Amino acid sequence: MKIVLAKKAVLWAAILATVPGCSGSDRPKTYPAGGKLMYRNQPVQDAEVTFVPAKGPMAAGKTNAQGQFQLSTFTANDGAVAGEHTVLVVKKEKYVDPKPSDSPYEMFRNLLPARYGSAQTSPLRVTVLPEGPNQFSLELTD
Repeated sequence: MKIVLAKKAVLWAAILATVPGCSGSDRPKTYPAGGKLMYRNQPVQDAEVTFVPAKGPMAAGKTNAQGQFQLSTFTANDGAVAGEHTVLVVKKEKYVDPKPSDSPYEMFRNLLPARYGSAQTSPLRVTVLPEGPNQFSLELTD
């Protein structure tokens, strides 16, 4: 059993190494980026903040108790690619349907205004610059 799992792990590592963008040498450069998220004049804890560039990989981070976040693209806190980004923000809460269900899936609802959770409707735009400082204050409104 252990040998089969080890062979599968080696196989997956080999596959991922051949996928463009997965090895370190051909990754786009990232720049440290983060900021603070506020809603109704209060910091938002445990929100997922995602920067979606016009081209390139997305970066994401989670807010702490003070609403602060640091973005990660390839490794922890490595930042985001340079350029303009649409910013998505969601704060998920587990939802229990009062009606019994056979579904094996957990249900979640977003506690923030829905428009911030979609690239088509989010009004938040930021530009990540190579020279920084790339610290963004994001204020959500109803």
